[in-house]
Amino acid sequence: NGDNIVHVGAAPYLYGGLFGLNVNGSYEKAVHINDMLPFTFGGTAGFTFGSDFTSLNVDALAKYHFNFGIEPLDVYAGVMLGANGLFVKDWDPRFGFDFGGIAGATWFFTDKMGVTLETGYPYWLNAKFTLKF
Repeated sequence: NGDNIVHVGAAPYLYGGLFGLNVNGSYEKAVHINDMLPFTFGGTAGFTFGSDFTSLNVDALAKYHFNFGIEPLDVYAGVMLGANGLFVKDWDPRFGFDFGGIAGATWFFTDKMGVTLETGYPYWLNAKFTLKF
């Protein structure tokens, strides 16, 4: 309870026939609701670039963390809600909303550092470096 978590990651991006690389970062704050339900709340932002487009997304996120009794493993599921902008070729802007589910796991190789793999909206597979403080 009270931990701050920062992620920095990269993910392949595929949307409507466009392929690119997304670089993203997020911040979360751990909160135990009723002193027992382990949630994190925070925000994430990502920048995607491809050969003929760029995009930007900014989202709020909420995650529930499961306890399987394996100390360095953090497994979670959650939701994201936010906005995105897609700029194709001649900077023809397209704006939209983000909403979707996510699931992932972090393996902490020290008390403060770990690696995370995440799947769900808007990435198929997101690999992240994680810091907890």
